[in-house]
Amino acid sequence: MAQPLIQAKRASLRLVCAALGISPSGYRYRSKRSTENAEIADWLLRLTATHRTWGFGLCFLYLRNVKGFRWNHKRVYRIYRDLALNLRIKPKKRLVRETPQPLTVPDHINAVWSMDFMHDQLADGRAFRLLNVIDDFNREGLGIEVDFSLPAVRVTRTLDRIIEWRGKPDAIRCDNGPEYISEILKTWAEQQGIQINYIQPGKPQQNAYVERYNRTVRYEWLAQYLFEFKMGGLPRERGVFTHQLAQWQSEFCASASMRPDREESQNLRSLKAENQRLARELQRKEKALAEAAALLILQIPTGHKKRCGRCWGARSNDLPSAAPATDRLGHRGHGGRCSPRSSLCRTGPEPAHLATLAGR
Repeated sequence: MAQPLIQAKRASLRLVCAALGISPSGYRYRSKRSTENAEIADWLLRLTATHRTWGFGLCFLYLRNVKGFRWNHKRVYRIYRDLALNLRIKPKKRLVRETPQPLTVPDHINAVWSMDFMHDQLADGRAFRLLNVIDDFNREGLGIEVDFSLPAVRVTRTLDRIIEWRGKPDAIRCDNGPEYISEILKTWAEQQGIQINYIQPGKPQQNAYVERYNRTVRYEWLAQYLFEFKMGGLPRERGVFTHQLAQWQSEFCASASMRPDREESQNLRSLKAENQRLARELQRKEKALAEAAALLILQIPTGHKKRCGRCWGARSNDLPSAAPATDRLGHRGHGGRCSPRSSLCRTGPEPAHLATLAGR
């Protein structure tokens, strides 16, 4: 505002500065860093044009550590903002998650099976697949089928082989993979009278039993060995021949299950329930015994226990000090003796309720 008036020579510098409330030195001031700002802007434009994914942080670190410029980060960021070089920050989508329904636990063996595929690589990079089948009742691994390709025919063949020694399940839970939704598996399940329960797409937690089993297979078996394959020969593991693959699978399935097999599982479940019932009953009896003992101590006359040293009750130094000379049980204060009529004396008969509590 002051510069047009002065350039038009309508007023002097002193008069214009006094009218606008600025100092003459402030009007004459010229920034010495204007050339540096242009250099900073040029560097920022070149860096963002060459590296389109770089933000302010990488640009500033490049100028400071690589090029050796000692410009302040606030100054560089101010120019960066003025040039509108800020990258768009993609906002996060907040997904509305429903409360997951808990998995139902079957009440007997062969009620529900779960199956799922896994992938891994050989030492030469070739991929192979694994089909894991477990029983949801005791999380027992029923079989691990390994091959380079496992179509729906191989899936049904594997299930038939397991059914021969295990028995037929009521239902099988699986995801929506192409092998599971094929007509071959649907026809086989209809002929066998087995229901196929498909989980919702994108929700593997609905098949959590076999997913947890897959983790055990991954870390306890696949991650521990490096597998190789010889053309014209048997697949072998480095240092150990993998002709023992079938034996490994059977041993692993037995060790990875959380509970024993059919008869042992039922026996253990019944034995555990019986032990819990006995423990609860014993706890109830101990509680009743403690309540009866506390009630008995309250019912015994304090004077009788205070002065009689021959009675079976507590000692005199553990009892209250106040006591009558003669109580209702016939205790006499002088001489410290009990009357023969006292039912609490050692020389007399023991009370019936005490004999019952003592187990006599």
